[in-house]
Amino acid sequence: MMDSPLGQTKYSILLLLLGGETTAEDLASQLGMSLSVVRRHLEDMTGGKSVNSSFKSAGSGRPSKYYSITLEGRSRISHKYDLVLDLLTMAMMKNMGTEKTKATFASAARMLTENVGRRESVDSLLPVLSDLGFQPQLRREGSKDLIISNNCPFAKLATKYPELTCDTLHTVFLREVLKRPRIALRQTIGRGAMECVHEA
Repeated sequence: MMDSPLGQTKYSILLLLLGGETTAEDLASQLGMSLSVVRRHLEDMTGGKSVNSSFKSAGSGRPSKYYSITLEGRSRISHKYDLVLDLLTMAMMKNMGTEKTKATFASAARMLTENVGRRESVDSLLPVLSDLGFQPQLRREGSKDLIISNNCPFAKLATKYPELTCDTLHTVFLREVLKRPRIALRQTIGRGAMECVHEA
């Protein structure tokens, strides 16, 4: 597992929270750590705005406290790329305009396809997406494949420029690498969803 300025435990907690909101008890079980230690880390990260918390009822008992990752938390995972990508994108938008910048992002998606090679199935693509930092999974919906990205390695950039990062770079890459030009983006982290969903 990679080093992180957050510390290994906090980094591990953020990775687990990419799978969806959960309780401190569940996180402690998955990490094999004491509940008190995990709670202390969660409170630190809540104060640092990497994690949100809320109470939810699951029946007639006391509400349970659930934790979820924030945009800030997602950016802490991929912090190394944020500043450089933002500056490059701002420069392109200023010097080239929106349409030419979109074309450049689409070209980058095609170059990435050439770099990783085309894939015959969504299943064979998942390891590639994992290596790129998307924390992917596959869901079936009738005859359709749903490509789920639990993380966006460019979360801050995607929030600022979703038409470039989500609609263009991510979507064009999936269309090209799978040779499926009709892949459609249903929802995206860049526009406030908890996960990106592409219908293939």
